[in-house]
Amino acid sequence: MSRLCRKIRSDRYLQPGTVAARMGLFLDSNALPPVLFERLGIRQKCDAGKKQSDGNHPGGPAQAAAETALSERKKNIILAILKKAGECGKTEVKEFLDMHPGLRALRYRNYESSLWTDGSWKKELGRLIAQGKRLPSGFERADLIADEIDSARTQFGSLCFDLGINEPSGAEMQVALMQPGELAESQAAFFRKAAAEDGALQKELDDFKSWAKSLQPDALRHAWRRMELNIVTAASVVHKMRFRSAPFTSDEESFARNMMGKAGIDKLELAKLSHSFSHNHAECRELMERIVGLVKCPAEPLLDAARKSSDFDTLLDFLSIPREKNLARISKTPGFTKPHSVQDEQHPDNDDALTSISLVCQRMDGKTYYADLDVVFDGVSGHGGASVASRIAKDAFEISALAGWISWAEEARFATVLADLAINLEKARLKALAGKASGEDRLSLLRLQGMGTTMAASYAEGDEPYSRKDFYGIHCGDSDYKLVRRGDVIFKSEPHGVGNTIWSGLGIGAIFIKINNEDSCYSPIKLMDGDAVLTFTDGIGDVLCDHEEGSLVSAHPGDAAGLAAAIVNAADFRMDVFKTYKPGCSCDAIGGKDDDKTLISRFIKLDMPKKKP
Repeated sequence: MSRLCRKIRSDRYLQPGTVAARMGLFLDSNALPPVLFERLGIRQKCDAGKKQSDGNHPGGPAQAAAETALSERKKNIILAILKKAGECGKTEVKEFLDMHPGLRALRYRNYESSLWTDGSWKKELGRLIAQGKRLPSGFERADLIADEIDSARTQFGSLCFDLGINEPSGAEMQVALMQPGELAESQAAFFRKAAAEDGALQKELDDFKSWAKSLQPDALRHAWRRMELNIVTAASVVHKMRFRSAPFTSDEESFARNMMGKAGIDKLELAKLSHSFSHNHAECRELMERIVGLVKCPAEPLLDAARKSSDFDTLLDFLSIPREKNLARISKTPGFTKPHSVQDEQHPDNDDALTSISLVCQRMDGKTYYADLDVVFDGVSGHGGASVASRIAKDAFEISALAGWISWAEEARFATVLADLAINLEKARLKALAGKASGEDRLSLLRLQGMGTTMAASYAEGDEPYSRKDFYGIHCGDSDYKLVRRGDVIFKSEPHGVGNTIWSGLGIGAIFIKINNEDSCYSPIKLMDGDAVLTFTDGIGDVLCDHEEGSLVSAHPGDAAGLAAAIVNAADFRMDVFKTYKPGCSCDAIGGKDDDKTLISRFIKLDMPKKKP
């Protein structure tokens, strides 16, 4: 019991003072034993119709709340829900308490969605940039956004408990959707889009509900994309053209027709498009330029899409329409990275980036799956653009996961396509700025047109929290992954490049994006207890052989952090580009390479860790 308590208390899915059922654990809080709540320090939610002891305060709930001394964060949430500025006093607390339950909940959910684009994380990011802790590109923001959204959920749940507020009923939530002016702009657009004809809000709501209920679970997850031709819709079109036989939605088909400049597209033309994306750099780049020109591009296209996705989920929840629920958490210490030794004007930064994401997906069949997604990126082009490209790609993966867009390996490949498009959109923006600039500023912007990044991802999933049974590797370019078992490399990626020549890269012609080295018809690699999964950039892969990596894995059983440091340091020892190094095996001598080195290592466990004696 104590180990379980420590695990849940330390988990960002549940914080003290938060009701378990509201924080995405998919547990019925009423079914949990009271002793567990007591050990966790979590106060259980009141039964319907009852108030906690503060509700009997002589001065009423508002006076009780004032004496409780609500935190500034809770007061700010109250003001946001009331749509007020200034101070939060007794009057505001009473107004908050007197609100219609459904309306109060709807305003909170829309406030939470707004944090994607309008949160205080922007100020925090600016402060970190000023301190030199983040790149000015700003593409390391996803963890700040996740922290702010998690904090808002925790504070709102605790606030409702403090004030004795119960969750609204299904009828109360539906009534809230009928209030004029209470819907977010995108929510009103969803209703209009689904409505058979223009009419009253009730008619639009009923039409939307009927339409949403008619969709299959996978179609329902992606239905929000139909509302406009945004970056995610465009990425979906490219992904389906290249890798999936799934039919286009009407909006995706319209996008594809506009891209080709034709009234209709048959199967033969789709096959030609797929071939152009996957076999010809020039044609791939030309197609991406057309797509970039068609995408509706707000200032922050990924964050804008994530907010609309969240708004859509709110509608489904308030209409009691079942949906898949995906949760993600970004690791703060994902792996080990070391920059190259020579820091000069052309290469001032570590051009590599990395992220490690834990995923929980509750499927419509009632099953819950757990996955770990480790991704590394190696920026190319120099001139400062390499580090920008790798961090754009990292940002795309993290936002995709946090927004709930990744629930299996193919959707990790979709995130790769999305990252490719995000880099190309940024290059188009910089090119437009170059057209208005002159002199050295113009040249600096034009140099960034060559930026791109390679990537490699390891995706391991299972149906138990501690178990990972199936492995999928996704890669583009010369960043790689390896699966090591008992000291031997049993499976690895096939690099898309030789030496300094890269055949495929995000932003520079992503003609190869393979899963387990296949375009399609791939199968998972079955994992065994003790297997090691290595995901790394070419600064490691080019200077160490399989045998050396296998030996280092054997020397660090179960120690992922120690293994990562040992491999990176071994590669760093071979940074002299004028030397060759003979491995301690039958492999040929390996040339030295002074490059950024990044690696994420993970040991596989098939069973729950045993309690130490």
